[in-house]
Amino acid sequence: MKETIYKVAIMIGTNVADRDAKLKAAREAVAELLAGVAVSPVIDSPDFTGKGADYLNQVVTGRLATVEAIDTAAESLIGKLHAIEDSLGRDRSKKEIVDADIDLVMIVAGEVGEWSNAVVTAPREASTTLFKSLLRAVK
Repeated sequence: MKETIYKVAIMIGTNVADRDAKLKAAREAVAELLAGVAVSPVIDSPDFTGKGADYLNQVVTGRLATVEAIDTAAESLIGKLHAIEDSLGRDRSKKEIVDADIDLVMIVAGEVGEWSNAVVTAPREASTTLFKSLLRAVK
């Protein structure tokens, strides 16, 4: 099968104690999954529920080479992101996320050179809006 290269953007967020260390650990783990990694600046953003502490957020972009179709590749990558979250203390038993040890959201994945086949997995409009502003700042 022919290998396809997808471009991927992943938003990282954390709002618990030692946010800087959690963000760094997540960024490094995500970077191991992708080639050609670039990152946005780190920003503080308010908790969208208004109930939790402010988040530190950053977007990581890169390329993923695979023989899988985009939907399968995206699903596989989401599984790997969940494993990273779990290793950094994410508690999935809570229905509402007020305090997030770490939150990794794959926002888009598309073939290099086009975004028309993009898979958007952002669960909330607030995430999508924040992502767009961070993606513009990726270096």
